[in-house]
Amino acid sequence: MTIIKPNQDHKYLTFIISIFIIILIGSGYYIYQYNHLVDLRYKIDSSSRTLIKAQADNADLENQFYQITDSKRLKELAVEEVLILDRQPNYLNLKEDKWLSVSLR
Repeated sequence: MTIIKPNQDHKYLTFIISIFIIILIGSGYYIYQYNHLVDLRYKIDSSSRTLIKAQADNADLENQFYQITDSKRLKELAVEEVLILDRQPNYLNLKEDKWLSVSLR
């Protein structure tokens, strides 16, 4: 006669299934985290390439700006356009009636 102990077998089966479920959940989380890390590395790499390109474009624009605003070039342009140099420019007017649009009541 065989005596079966189903309560003890059930405990072992529950333990094995719970360990298997924990391993599955852990491996799924690990795969998710790995994919997230790879995605972040790709974004960082593409952002650094974009930043390097923007810095190069900025350097080109600065060079063009400095070439345009070179003092020799500006003097040549002034001579071409028949401009004269004002020795005492009057940029600020200190008049009493500086707000003409304001009505006094």
